[in-house]
Amino acid sequence: MTTVRKNRRPTPHGPALLAVDVGNSEITLGVFQDDDLMLSWRLRSIPRTPDETLLLLRQLLGPEAIDLAGLPSVLCSVVPPVTSDFVRALELLTGILPVVVGPDTVPALPIRYKDPSLVGPDRLANAFAVRELYGAPAIVVDLGTATTFDVIGEDGDYLGGAIAPGLWGSAEELFRRAARLGRVELRRPDRVIGRTPEESLQSGIVLGHAGMVDSMVTRILVELGGDARVVATGGLSRLLEGEATTLEVIDEGLTLKGLRLIHDAAAHPETLLAWTRKQEARARSRARATAEVDTPKPAEPRTPTRTRRPAATAAPAPARAPAPKTAPAAAPVAPSDKGEAARQRRGRRGGRRGRGGRG
Repeated sequence: MTTVRKNRRPTPHGPALLAVDVGNSEITLGVFQDDDLMLSWRLRSIPRTPDETLLLLRQLLGPEAIDLAGLPSVLCSVVPPVTSDFVRALELLTGILPVVVGPDTVPALPIRYKDPSLVGPDRLANAFAVRELYGAPAIVVDLGTATTFDVIGEDGDYLGGAIAPGLWGSAEELFRRAARLGRVELRRPDRVIGRTPEESLQSGIVLGHAGMVDSMVTRILVELGGDARVVATGGLSRLLEGEATTLEVIDEGLTLKGLRLIHDAAAHPETLLAWTRKQEARARSRARATAEVDTPKPAEPRTPTRTRRPAATAAPAPARAPAPKTAPAAAPVAPSDKGEAARQRRGRRGGRRGRGGRG
């Protein structure tokens, strides 16, 4: 397994897509967010059970803070025994079946092969990606176990191509059959004329393969009758950078990008919509939790403490003496009754004197 390549760390709540390209020698995995390839791995392509594949995927994706439940995925495989294992593992990992690339999943790409079902899904992904990303006409050179040439015509149709023995496969077969030739590191030599068996092997294998690529691209351009964009991909594409002069662009992630484009065109819209809504809800929940933890509570304003003097107590008011009781005032006498009142008073006085004389 090669070291994970990170363009930048994916956000936990962003909509993501897991793309898997199963080849004869390597398995390439990538995680996309929107249009960006965020993570990628290269693994050895060996038989694994679905449970082993599931554990491997969890080990790779677990540390990346990616929500795996309901994660959309797309699978491209040229190894039939491994295909079913990956389909089962991806279903167990995400809870949904992956989109498996085939001629029926790329209806927007007219295929001019005599039997479209015989075109490898990786070649379809490369053709779809180069047409959408680089335009047509174009030639894709995929340097893997086999070196494939895929041609997209001026109208955007897949015209076909060529398949040659791969650089590494050719070297392995040579090492196996030649008893006196040991294995060497595959790297670009310093010179064409080697002075040791190691230099001679590197020159013949690497530069010889570059010459084959240039020759095939030139012949395809002649047959097309015009210019075309030439894009190289695959695990060994960097090895020929600068040596195969017809290669204009090196895009190691072209196949994974093609898988993303095919998935976007073939996936059920409700699956992507449900995924997006779920991630948006999780993002809102995380944002609320983060705000509660990170946002400090505003401190209450402190007012300066002042010593307040006790208020002066007023002297109690002196008790007021009760007012003397006075006889109720006599009712006023009307003026017309004054004479009658006087006669009554005289009569009463006269009566008292008379009683006093008799005694």
